Amino acid sequence: MKFVELFGEIIGADGSSVSIIPSASYGLSTAARNVKVERGQSIIVLGEEHSSNRLTWQAKSRECGASLVVVSPPLEDSGLSWTDAICQEIDSSTAVVACVHTHWTDGTLLDVERIADMCSENSAALVIDGTQSIGAMELPKSVLEKTDFLVVPAFKWLMCPYGFGFMYSLG
Repeated sequence: MKFVELFGEIIGADGSSVSIIPSASYGLSTAARNVKVERGQSIIVLGEEHSSNRLTWQAKSRECGASLVVVSPPLEDSGLSWTDAICQEIDSSTAVVACVHTHWTDGTLLDVERIADMCSENSAALVIDGTQSIGAMELPKSVLEKTDFLVVPAFKWLMCPYGFGFMYSLG
């Protein structure tokens, strides 16, 4: 069995929709080159996000004349979750939501199912960096079906060598 087929089994996808990548930044930049973003639209990213995700979308927003919306972690006494804060920013002008399943700085688990639904309702692309979660926890199949790209460097929970990873593409 090929690596892409094994990874496909882990995430619940066909191996034909999986590619091998050398790093998260490579997968994310590939995703950025393949999503349509027009002038005046927005790209949503998380605050305190790893640079491989943040810098990719920052460059894409400049290139396309889109606004980069950085969602800060909500204050503890606000009563909002990070998922709430992201969903409040998604609207009909959103081109891309680039987020994680589990945040790398504090382990916050985002409700990616809710985010995927909001993206779907607003025709926004969803790009998920699964570095901190895939292999340790399951990504719901309903989320994968609404995810345009899932990028997973495999050196963490998939226990592969550094410089080896996977990218799932819906299209």
